[in-house]
Amino acid sequence: MKPAITLFLLTLLPFNGFANHPRDQWLSTDQIIADTQLAQETYERIHPGYDRYTDAQTLNTAWDQIIQQAKTNKGMRLGDYYLKLSETLALMRCDHTKAELPKALADARGTTPVYLPFRWQMIENEVVVLRATADSGLKLGDVITHIDGQAIGDRIDQLYRYVPTDGFTDHSKINAIASSSEHRGGALDHFGAMLWPHSSQVNIHYLDQQGQSQEKSMARINYSAWKKLGGSQRRNFIDAVEFKQVDDRTGYLKIDTFVNYRIPIKPDKLFDPIFKQLQQNQSQRLILDLRENGGGSDEPPQRLLAHLMPNKFRPLKDVRIKTLNLDGLREHLFTWEKSALKPKASKFNQNDDGSYSFKPHVLKATQWIKPDKRAFTGQLIVLTSRNNSSGSTNLLTVLTGRPNTTFVGEPTGGSMEGPTAGILFFLKLPASGITTRIPIFRQYNDVAQFEPGMGLSPDVAASQNKQDLLNGIDTILQTAIDLSE
Repeated sequence: MKPAITLFLLTLLPFNGFANHPRDQWLSTDQIIADTQLAQETYERIHPGYDRYTDAQTLNTAWDQIIQQAKTNKGMRLGDYYLKLSETLALMRCDHTKAELPKALADARGTTPVYLPFRWQMIENEVVVLRATADSGLKLGDVITHIDGQAIGDRIDQLYRYVPTDGFTDHSKINAIASSSEHRGGALDHFGAMLWPHSSQVNIHYLDQQGQSQEKSMARINYSAWKKLGGSQRRNFIDAVEFKQVDDRTGYLKIDTFVNYRIPIKPDKLFDPIFKQLQQNQSQRLILDLRENGGGSDEPPQRLLAHLMPNKFRPLKDVRIKTLNLDGLREHLFTWEKSALKPKASKFNQNDDGSYSFKPHVLKATQWIKPDKRAFTGQLIVLTSRNNSSGSTNLLTVLTGRPNTTFVGEPTGGSMEGPTAGILFFLKLPASGITTRIPIFRQYNDVAQFEPGMGLSPDVAASQNKQDLLNGIDTILQTAIDLSE
């Protein structure tokens, strides 16, 4: 049986032992058509990067295929529609464009054990266990090879089509497949729960630390239990800033997120004491660790740059929206910034392509920012990873113009030329209950050189080494420390 046919048949099977699961809710052909046509029209009219990386005809075909599949099967299951919608949205190659689980499916994740009982990371092309439940028997450094008799590499390969990313930074998808709060667990669990039959038990084949082949049946867990395996992951800027002195000459600043809207704080309340201490210590080097940082709010990276850039800078040279006309769509949209639903023409200049640019005085990100009086001017070593995207990659882009700066780590996600990001519209599809995200800003970073569709490539490539992991050594950080000696 061909893989594509096998995959299609598997999605028609109910969950083993999970009768009446919400993913099996049946949507009629008319319901699928109504939701799909609404989604297509909304994205075509609003998304400023709709056909930036994928031509409109390819996207038209993808929308049409959803409708044709519904007509052929006289409808579609909710889980299968979510998969098809996610696959279509991922074609736009925008990390902010994705579908959220409808409430019934999201609620089921808290009770139905569909998650693997371990967290993992791709290290040296192997799926390496980082943390696991006590009763799983898995240990740090164990290598997962098969799940329920299928090679884990084959499963991962099937997931790439559903995972969004900016531009052509497909190398960054593996991190989201392993772990992503955006997808209520990594894509292996999130989409896997709708792709493959599940029971409360899973058979895992793995290699232990001694390289011996092992096979064991273990209990799956629910989303709440999976989150408890997350270690020290921090989701708010106020809790995500860590500083210490590596030695008399070198400071270390780690910032795991710029998300500053849940528990807001003035960024300088955190930054000023740190950079004052760097001055007092006469530190010559600073290691800036952004490897866990995917972005977030605008003010924290702007104020961080003010503490790092020696001269005035402008984060963005232009910000555009696609249309001012939301008539016929507005009733299906919601957002945290209500004014965005009724944009004022007086704030924009129209461009030759029909889009609209914010006038220079409207957004702080397009204005020139002066360095802070405590700005650090010594050697800066910035640690990068595949987790970087959106706002963190925008910050990295500005830092490419800073003298005496070296980037160490992995190629990033995000877009050096500027992502489609900023304010998001949320589109509620009435029949399925699925909500999708639509970024409404196209950002143009103030950078002279970039590779279209790509993030930042570090000056010194470094990735976590498995043996170092077992020995408690952070390979990338150690590389940076060695450079600073």
